[in-house]
Amino acid sequence: MKNLIYLFVGALILSVYFSGCKKKDDTPNNSFKYEDTEYDLSQGFLENYGLWDQVGTYNIDLSLASSGFTFYEVDGEIDSISGTGHLIYFETFSPSAGKLDDGDYTFDATESGTAFTFDLSSVVIDFNILTETGTVLDINGGTLTIKANGDEYEVSFDLTNTTGKKITGFFKGKLKSYDYSGIGGRASTGLFKSKRF
Repeated sequence: MKNLIYLFVGALILSVYFSGCKKKDDTPNNSFKYEDTEYDLSQGFLENYGLWDQVGTYNIDLSLASSGFTFYEVDGEIDSISGTGHLIYFETFSPSAGKLDDGDYTFDATESGTAFTFDLSSVVIDFNILTETGTVLDINGGTLTIKANGDEYEVSFDLTNTTGKKITGFFKGKLKSYDYSGIGGRASTGLFKSKRF
């Protein structure tokens, strides 16, 4: 009888122990890493500049930013930014109108606008909009991977800057879309294209 009680108590302890163990979530944080420091990302935007006539692709810019930046809209377009924060900007070229197709986008230094490429990309760290001070890193190599599920995107990237240092990161969430396709395509002067940090 005593052995039966010990067996019951042992089984009870094990069940409590294993019920308290949760499966580890392997999803990375919404952040990027540069020089062993991780920087949070909390919001993202897609800016559709329409058809890139020379090669028949579509110029859709992707920006991922920290909560330190506040974005202000006027008539459904981003008008201005305030605050201090971090941001990654990609000028991408998709084969489909109005959306970033799933796939791997590679950096294209020739700025050809070929499908599944990106160019003119940069990263800003602790950048103050008012004083225009902070760290600005120009990207000159790497891969951007896009997986979409409706308006939720999973974005990962492995980049190098002009000094050869790595910038890696991940973002999963909804991306707000802005349509500038009727105002001149790639040559237009949307906020991020003109800002260029």
